[in-house]
Amino acid sequence: MAETSKIEILERKLAREQQARHEAEVLLEEKSAALYRAKKKLEVSNAGQEQYLQILADFALAITQINSVEQLAWYVARKVVARLGFADCVVYLYDPTTNAIKQLAAIAEKNPGGDEILNPLSIPLGEGITGTVAATLKPELIADVSKDDRYISDITPGGSEVCVPMVHNGELLGVIDCEDPAVGAFNSGHLETLETVAFYTSAKIAERYAHEEAAARTSDLEAKVAELTRLSQELEVAKKKAEETSALKSRFVATISHEIRTPLAGILGSLDLLQDEILPESAGALVGMARDSGQTLQTLLNDVIDFARSEAGTLQVEPTAFAVNELIASLQSFWFPHMQAKGASLEIDLADTTEKAYWGDPARIRQVLNNFLSNALKYAPGRIVLRIAPSGSKDAVRFSVTDFGKGLSEEDQSQLFTEFTRVGSHKRQIGDGAGLGLAICRQMAELMDGEAGVDSIAGDGATFWLQLPLAPAKVPEKQRSAGASMLERFDERFGRKPRVLVAEDVPTNQTLIRMTLEGFGCRVSIANNGVEALDAARKHQFDIIFMDIAMPEMDGTEATARICEELGEKLAPPIYALTAHGMDSDRKEFEAAGMIGIVTKPFDRHDLYQAIEASFECSEEMSHANDQAQNMNLANDHPNFDRELVTGLLQALDEESQLMLLNQCTLDLEDGLKTLKTAYSAKDYHEMGETAHRLKSVGGTFGLVKIQHLTSDASDAARQGDTGQCEHLVDEILSLLPDGIAALNTVKSEIANGGTV
Repeated sequence: MAETSKIEILERKLAREQQARHEAEVLLEEKSAALYRAKKKLEVSNAGQEQYLQILADFALAITQINSVEQLAWYVARKVVARLGFADCVVYLYDPTTNAIKQLAAIAEKNPGGDEILNPLSIPLGEGITGTVAATLKPELIADVSKDDRYISDITPGGSEVCVPMVHNGELLGVIDCEDPAVGAFNSGHLETLETVAFYTSAKIAERYAHEEAAARTSDLEAKVAELTRLSQELEVAKKKAEETSALKSRFVATISHEIRTPLAGILGSLDLLQDEILPESAGALVGMARDSGQTLQTLLNDVIDFARSEAGTLQVEPTAFAVNELIASLQSFWFPHMQAKGASLEIDLADTTEKAYWGDPARIRQVLNNFLSNALKYAPGRIVLRIAPSGSKDAVRFSVTDFGKGLSEEDQSQLFTEFTRVGSHKRQIGDGAGLGLAICRQMAELMDGEAGVDSIAGDGATFWLQLPLAPAKVPEKQRSAGASMLERFDERFGRKPRVLVAEDVPTNQTLIRMTLEGFGCRVSIANNGVEALDAARKHQFDIIFMDIAMPEMDGTEATARICEELGEKLAPPIYALTAHGMDSDRKEFEAAGMIGIVTKPFDRHDLYQAIEASFECSEEMSHANDQAQNMNLANDHPNFDRELVTGLLQALDEESQLMLLNQCTLDLEDGLKTLKTAYSAKDYHEMGETAHRLKSVGGTFGLVKIQHLTSDASDAARQGDTGQCEHLVDEILSLLPDGIAALNTVKSEIANGGTV
């Protein structure tokens, strides 16, 4: 019995174990099946993820080769969204001009074939689901569009919709919209996928826009550059034509003035000589009238030339220290007989606070005041007042001429200083001129950094004024003028007759100038042209040559250059241009040829006298100086720096003028030293000679006596082709010049520190 119980127990235990084993086997089979399903699901998921990543990788590569926004839209619809499993897609592009989004590319029913959209829609921002996404820049996922009032049906009604904006740097570029006929077809994964695609697409669209904008700007800039180049070329052509016209105009003025001056010289010269003769009273009056008319014509001609210079930008000022009382005296002396003839009076009102001397251009100031006085005497003869007084502004002086005539209206005053303009109700009279005088006065005032104008009340006279910034200066030493004013004969003053050569091809002018110069006590030779002048200069030693410019066979400029070249600087006499050419460009040409000055036709006897006086005195002094220099050369005793010479030069100037002069001198010397060093290193003997010639006058003027003689000899050696001597002399100049510059800098420092020269 007991044995049977044990067997039953064992059987029951075995049955339980078998049951447990069976249950374990079933569970294991279920778990294995579950694992298998999970594995399959994972494999599917991984395959989808790999495909997704591959699509994005292909997209990233493709956008580097896409060159237009439209091409990009079609690629996104077909090659990206469609491959990701979306059955319907439309790509919209934002148009800021209409503030709407427009369908650009699509798949499914919107795309019947090719790059074509069926019934392309344009949706304003804020309208419909896509318009709302575009306006808010926020994506939307609609499970059932039939329940959304915003839904706009296109071709076939949709069941669900997912829409994402394309945004770059906060700016709307477009929208990607997908629909599905099934309700709830889209989930957050679809939304996330489209957002990723939209991100890549936005970046590419922005890049293409930037590229297109840059290309447009480049094209615009290229067009502007082309236009500017064209305009520049046109301006260059216009400038060239203007310069040619200006040069032609200047040459025309110079030529006409020459043609007028030549006979005018004969007229005024003859009248000058006639005035020295004893004539019947009626004849003397006629001579005086003829001379006045000739001088009026000469004034008109000078106005025309000055106006042409001003128009060409070559009108210049030559500032110097001048005494106010001498300026006044010259004006009184000139205008006294004219005032007497018209029964007028000239009063001088000089303010007590006026300085005795100023630094400016007295010739230009006198020219302006002469014009004011001439107009006052012409149109309002009577009491005329010349006033000179400091102005309210610093270092400014006001010159004014007041008449007490009928005055000027405001309209007349506004036109007065315009060229070729006359005002007032008076009829045009002989002697009125060309209407250039006051226009030139204003131009001269501006050239001197000043102003010119008129103050007047109709019926109560007029005041013409000139205001200039003039710095006070020391009173210049009075120039000796007794000889020039009295025209004392030179043979009586100096004990011998000056030897004068006149090159002139017009017989009338030959006779006039011969008679004038012989009246001065000169011995005169006449040459009919430049060839005869050159031959005479070779054979005879003259104290001065007056050289006409326009002559047959050889003109005066070429003759002068040949004389200076053949005779050399030491033997060639001073040569003055005797010419009707008065333009500044002509003056530069004359100076380049070797002329030292100009006597303008029609010549004034005083101008001829002063030219001979300066040259004759210089010739006498140079003859004496040459004797002294020869003795000094023998003793080799030239001082390197003569301070007394510099003192004599500077003592008549104020401190500011002294420093300005010394500054310019040292700059010229330093520039010459630099140029001379370069020429010496390059063995450029022509440049050595030219530079030495320039240094000669500067060095001699400012006390560098030894350098003056060395540079003169070096210049002669270079001209004569003696390169060895030239090089030797330049070497010595280079060794001495730095010490000379240092000496002048010392004088400059002493003056700047309150010392005196």
